[in-house]
Amino acid sequence: MNNGFLRLAMISLLCGSTLTACGEKTPKGQVLAVVNGNEVTRRDLSGEAGAAGAGEDAAPAVLSGVIDRKLAAAEAQRLELDKTPQFTAQANRLQEVMLSRTLFDRWANEMPQPSKQAINAYIRANPQQFDNRKLFLVDRISTEAGAISKEELLPLQTNDDVSAALTEQKRSFQRAKTVVDSATLQPALFRQMNSIAPGYPLAITQNGELVILAVLEARDAPLPANQREAAAIASARKAFVQQKLSALRKSAKITYQPGFRPT
Repeated sequence: MNNGFLRLAMISLLCGSTLTACGEKTPKGQVLAVVNGNEVTRRDLSGEAGAAGAGEDAAPAVLSGVIDRKLAAAEAQRLELDKTPQFTAQANRLQEVMLSRTLFDRWANEMPQPSKQAINAYIRANPQQFDNRKLFLVDRISTEAGAISKEELLPLQTNDDVSAALTEQKRSFQRAKTVVDSATLQPALFRQMNSIAPGYPLAITQNGELVILAVLEARDAPLPANQREAAAIASARKAFVQQKLSALRKSAKITYQPGFRPT
């Protein structure tokens, strides 16, 4: 074996054992790492850090997480896990969520800046978000719409009574204590929750479910004056987006299987 052949063999071994040897360039500029030929850029890192709420000092750890995810994703594709019905359904849902959020952001940015008069009028019309804002500790029961009628609810004095009635009727339900911020409520519901006797059940329909709320405590939490204008504008943008979405729904042709039409 001559010296030239030995030298070539040694070079081949070095090329197989390192990423940067023999033509593999060290990542630089916008490229922070290369994972099996796939680049990880500063934009990838910035997006990941923003989603995680991480600062610049956490960049190496965030980059390591991106690399791990790329390796795992590539292995999943090698195993054809991306071709399963479960993955397809989740991927479609995620794409729809991202598309809808992008659309909502676009609509929100299209809304004209409200005038000072409009902002002040909104604040006066929605005291539950500002001066009269409260935090309600509630005992919340949720069940399917129609699980219990208004007539059956009428004599019930507490959520313990409601729970017993649903259990007796073999109706499934969820029960938990939670905090409700009055800033998220419509004025009419706020007035009901603010005036109802402590512990007395209040039934509402929410997202197609029957929800029974019993207010246990209420604490005043007025919004600071320096935050009110921004909060009013954010609420106006949310209402603007909802109007646009409602217009889309009105123009759409939607049919339901019996029993699934939202109430």
